[in-house]
Amino acid sequence: MLKQKTSFLFVLTLIVLTFLIQISNSLSSTKNEIIARVENQIITSYEMKNKIRTILFLSNQEINQNNINLIKNQALQQLIIYKLKKNSVIKSNIKISNNVQLNKYLENISERFNTDINGLEKIFDNNNLDYIIYKDEIENDFKWKKLIFKKFNK
Repeated sequence: MLKQKTSFLFVLTLIVLTFLIQISNSLSSTKNEIIARVENQIITSYEMKNKIRTILFLSNQEINQNNINLIKNQALQQLIIYKLKKNSVIKSNIKISNNVQLNKYLENISERFNTDINGLEKIFDNNNLDYIIYKDEIENDFKWKKLIFKKFNK
């Protein structure tokens, strides 16, 4: 009897774990579906969704299906440009020694929302936007500008 009960619990545990893994995989595959490849970089559906929502949010537009449809191509173009720039920055090993410019830029954005950088991060979080991706895009733009200046300074 004890052996049957243990076997039943073991099988039930396996079924539950299998079910949870399938749910987890389906959620993560939706979040991370590859929609484009730019050289060795990929653009995921998560990045695309985040980019669209960030553009609409920062331009103070309502996030609805009509606005999403209008901004989709622009968001994809911006992500492609971002990935191309990121590849160039990585290949050229461009680093930013200090984050003064980045912090100044983020402070300016924060002021539009009457807050500081930490408050801006919370606003992003409250609006289901990925602040880390946004910050990385801004940082990458500064690295790109440094690369261009370095190449064409002479």
